[in-house]
Amino acid sequence: MSAAERSIASLDYLRLMNLINNNVGHATIPAENLHQLYVLLNTAHKVKSDEIPANVVTMNSELTIRFVVSGKTKTVRIVYPAEANATNASEGNQDDIPVYSPLALSLLGLHEHDMCYSRKEDAIAEEPVVIDKILFQPEAHRNFNL
Repeated sequence: MSAAERSIASLDYLRLMNLINNNVGHATIPAENLHQLYVLLNTAHKVKSDEIPANVVTMNSELTIRFVVSGKTKTVRIVYPAEANATNASEGNQDDIPVYSPLALSLLGLHEHDMCYSRKEDAIAEEPVVIDKILFQPEAHRNFNL
């Protein structure tokens, strides 16, 4: 699925553009990942946060994904980088993935049951990934503060 076919909640768009602006030039975030997020945000269909369908992956969505080749499933939540660091450090939770990660960039804005291709952090080749189920989406629960 191309970035143009993705949907981004308007509040996510504003928050992520602000995040990009604040992180340009920081050595801890690869410039390529920042650029990919910028392109995704500017080519995706923007939807009012209170109107985005419940089957779209937004920030802080919790979803079950399946790696097609291995058949393994994993529950992940797409979070802002500071949240991933805080959660992973305090709880040892490896399922919170920062929005700049290749996997999060592949999933953000897609719909339940869509397939994308993502490079795993420790691999060179891309692997097909299917969104099996969106378990929680903040906008569907009218939670616009996450």
